[in-house]
Amino acid sequence: LLGLLFIWCRRSRQEVEISVEEGASSLLNKIIEATENLNERYIIGRGAHGIVYKASLGPDEVCAVKKLVFAGLKGGSASMIREIQTAGKVRHRNLVKLKDFWLRKDYGLILYEYMQNGSLHDVLYERNPLPTLEWNVRYKISIGIAQGLAYLHHDCDPAIVHRDIKPMNILLDSEMEPHISDFGIAKLLDQSSVSTPSSTVQGTIGYIAPENAFTTSKSKESDVYSYGVVLLELITRKKALDPSFMEEVDIVGWVRSVWRNTEEIERIVDPSILEEFMDSTVMDQVIDVLSVALRCTEKEASKRPSMRYVVNKLVDANASVRSKRI
Repeated sequence: LLGLLFIWCRRSRQEVEISVEEGASSLLNKIIEATENLNERYIIGRGAHGIVYKASLGPDEVCAVKKLVFAGLKGGSASMIREIQTAGKVRHRNLVKLKDFWLRKDYGLILYEYMQNGSLHDVLYERNPLPTLEWNVRYKISIGIAQGLAYLHHDCDPAIVHRDIKPMNILLDSEMEPHISDFGIAKLLDQSSVSTPSSTVQGTIGYIAPENAFTTSKSKESDVYSYGVVLLELITRKKALDPSFMEEVDIVGWVRSVWRNTEEIERIVDPSILEEFMDSTVMDQVIDVLSVALRCTEKEASKRPSMRYVVNKLVDANASVRSKRI
């Protein structure tokens, strides 16, 4: 690995600079040493596009390294460089910071900041025992994801469509602040993945907007739909395709059915936060967030709100709670 020719990208303050080096950089050497040549003992995550390793580079420096394996890129390595240059320039408190990358013909390594609490998927479903998630933490995660997506959609030029918003791509730091990962490179990875040919539908089943069920195109509205599904998961602590739903019904269909028939939030919400409903302002805020989720998951893309609108509605929901408590 170390003797190969790498295309190396290292970010300066203003821009990402590309150079070609024979062998590997000193930082890459440290990463390979810290992970014992990417030994499986250091794996902290696996996804459709690669494997993530934890690399402890010093007493106060821990990073995540994603190894991407791809069969070949449309446009070659220059395409990958442009995509990662764009992602590397994006800065927001709710986006995972891309620190460096190294690229070869058939694989690449991307260096990210490490998130202590893993993914939202882990916290919601995989930990044993499952951690307690109070409503204020869930609300914090909800609005943080919304702010990150709003930045990608409305403050980046050109706008960045994530294409695969789901709990596995939401990472949580030591304060449970959410950070969206893989933004800006999801399209490229979908085009290059061995397991996901570009001619197939892209995204994750359960999070794909109805209009994208038979197409490879993606839009801001598609991201909004996927975000709405994540909101429903935060409210219910049920997976997008939870086994408890009736056959062929996903979380969107289940929540809409229960809410339409009963309008009883207690039948939808995760039972572990029902006790918090003794404070009626909490229940009101959960209902407000549910209404946002239902709007985000409208079947017709044109009826879905923008992420800026979503952020404003979630901020309003919090302001309403504060005013009732004064």
